[in-house]
Amino acid sequence: MACQSQLPGDDCRCDICSTKSGFCNVCMCTICTKFDFDVNTCRWIGCDECSHWTHTDCAIRVRQIAMGVSLRRGRGSSPEMLFNCRACKHTSELLGWVKDVFHTCAGDWNTEELMKEFDSVHRIFQGAEDSKGKSLFWKSGELLERLKNGADGGSVCNEMQRFFQGILHCKVLFVFIYACYLWRNCHNIK
Repeated sequence: MACQSQLPGDDCRCDICSTKSGFCNVCMCTICTKFDFDVNTCRWIGCDECSHWTHTDCAIRVRQIAMGVSLRRGRGSSPEMLFNCRACKHTSELLGWVKDVFHTCAGDWNTEELMKEFDSVHRIFQGAEDSKGKSLFWKSGELLERLKNGADGGSVCNEMQRFFQGILHCKVLFVFIYACYLWRNCHNIK
C-alpha cells in the first residue's frame, strides 16, 4: 500500500473495501481506485461520515456530485449541490465544504494551485440550480479568469473569502428578518 495502512483501513467492512482486493480507503479513490495523496484540496473529497476518498472529477463523471436535498437539513429544505459517497451512501453538502477548504488552505496555495482549485470548484457547481451554488459557479469562473490574466493570488483569495462571508451574512440576515416576522405575527403587531 502506498500509504502503508493496514487493509482494510480502519477495519472498514463496506462493499468496496470487502470486495476489491487491495483497496485502501485512506489513499485510493472509491471510483477509479487510483492512489492519491492530495490533501487540502477541492479535487479530492473525503466523506465526512466514513472517511473514504473520491476524486472530484470521478464523482462528477458518475454523477455522485449532483443536485439533491440534504437529509440532514430535512425534507422541506431546498435542493443544493451534494456529494453522495459510494461507500456508505451518505450525502454531504458541498458549498460549506468548499468554503471550509478555502478558509483553511487557500493561504498556502500558489497561483497554479489556486487556478486548479477554482477550476475544480467551477466544475463541481456547473450543474447548480440553487442561487448560492450558481453564485459560486460564476464567482469561481470569474476568479479563475482573473488569475489566468495575471491577477495577484492573495487578492483573489481575499475576494473569495469576502464572497463566502457575503453568503453567510445573507443567511443570517434572512433568519433575522424571518424571526422579526414571526415575532410580529405572534404579537399581532401590524
